[in-house]
Amino acid sequence: MSDAVRRSALVITASDGAAAGVRSDLSGARVGERLEALGFAVERRVVSDERAAIEAALISPIRNTAALKIVTSSPSVTAIGTPSFQ
Repeated sequence: MSDAVRRSALVITASDGAAAGVRSDLSGARVGERLEALGFAVERRVVSDERAAIEAALISPIRNTAALKIVTSSPSVTAIGTPSFQ
């Protein structure tokens, strides 16, 4: 897939431990790797597991252009605004 038509994805991990650097972000890494294998340009972000931090990561103007936004937090993964694929 050419860079001109690459789909974009934002993977946000909401984890106090990962945000503080005391735990690795394994779930976000795996989701990001899988999306890259599917042809997505992936941006990853780790934030504390607090509503304000998650909201800020989701609505940041820089990150708001992602076609697919995924929030992961042990033990679940949630797709937000899943686009239709052609």
